[in-house]
Amino acid sequence: MLKLCRNKWRFQSLVGEEALEDIPNPGRGWYRMFTLCAGEGFVKEEWYGDLAGEERLALLLIDLGAYRERPLDEQALAHIEEALALFGEWGKELWLRFVYDRSGEGMLREPSSLRLIQTHISQLAELLSRYERSIYGLQGLFVGSWGEMHGSRFLTRRSMTELWSSMRQAAPESCFLAVRRPSQWRELAGFSDQWEEGELEKRARSLRLGLFNDGLLGSDTDLGTWREDSVRQELDFQKRLCRYVPNGGETVGGEKLFGMEEAAERFSRMRLTYLNSLYDSRVLDQWKQTRYQGENGYQYIGKRLGYRFVVREAGLVKKVGSGFKIVVENTGFGGFYQEGELTLLLRDREGNARRLGLEADPRTFWPGEREEISVELPESWLEQEKAPYVFSLAMTRRKDQAPICFANEGAKEEICLGRLCYGA
Repeated sequence: MLKLCRNKWRFQSLVGEEALEDIPNPGRGWYRMFTLCAGEGFVKEEWYGDLAGEERLALLLIDLGAYRERPLDEQALAHIEEALALFGEWGKELWLRFVYDRSGEGMLREPSSLRLIQTHISQLAELLSRYERSIYGLQGLFVGSWGEMHGSRFLTRRSMTELWSSMRQAAPESCFLAVRRPSQWRELAGFSDQWEEGELEKRARSLRLGLFNDGLLGSDTDLGTWREDSVRQELDFQKRLCRYVPNGGETVGGEKLFGMEEAAERFSRMRLTYLNSLYDSRVLDQWKQTRYQGENGYQYIGKRLGYRFVVREAGLVKKVGSGFKIVVENTGFGGFYQEGELTLLLRDREGNARRLGLEADPRTFWPGEREEISVELPESWLEQEKAPYVFSLAMTRRKDQAPICFANEGAKEEICLGRLCYGA
């Protein structure tokens, strides 16, 4: 075993302070919405301006209204595939929402048969699998006004369960599903108030079922997302649930505009991960004109959507001869919900790198908390004649090896932790 702290090895930390700006990591942040009418197609060039935006996420709303009485045809599937391919080309990660209504008339515009909806879901399974790398999740169960799971004949427990079962079969394993209300989540999951935290974590991760909310801040109940007498309980439930699954949506400017402090507190309790960057302008403009904790309110909210990992400390463990530790804090509202990999790198003076996978699960880097990662350095890593060495840390998402950048000044796809030198 190495005895780094009992000889002349010295570690100099080079960890930077937390950066001021947003870090455009995958699976989190602002998004823009795009609409496609299956069977009618779209003009690519009309989307280029919005695709060029800095948002990493997009919501693609796919209107299947023309097929409310028949299965999807080859033309509809071709249009959907063309759109999915385009978002992949632009490096956008997608939330998908399939709808039959875009005017608030779900009961009139959705199919009269549950089986036809299930047929549509089954027809889409191959495309969803083919473009899995670009899809983060699917919102809703195809039904309701604007696809938001209200104003539909298919929201009985039996109908929702059947639709959800069909979607679980069609959706790739790496993709999340999401329902509109916490009460719908509990109904589908068979939730019990007696569940311990471990049971909730196990069920939430296995079901891959999160939440979406297009009534954020529209009223105390988020426009009927929960009952007026249960606001606190529902926010507390989301705080528990959304440790493990994502939650996001769009704001609505209601009669009462929530102040920055109240909005930030709500989003923190909801563990909000993604948010529409253009809607509702009444709310977003208020944030942009407000200073909150020393910065622009819109920027304050934006950079905290989802996870935001900051390395707070790195260095030798004094009580362990070959120990090395890294302390990471999540300063975001939400979590990292997909499997990730952390790698410690050691480079010698010639730039040659050695890599060591760390036994840490970034899904457990909870919002507002710090996680200490400890590792014993291999003896083969250090050879005195090649000192000094530089330690770095890298993180990737296992699904596609997409880099996850830390929110420290100067950090890019790797963050420099410090220099290990030999001598007095």
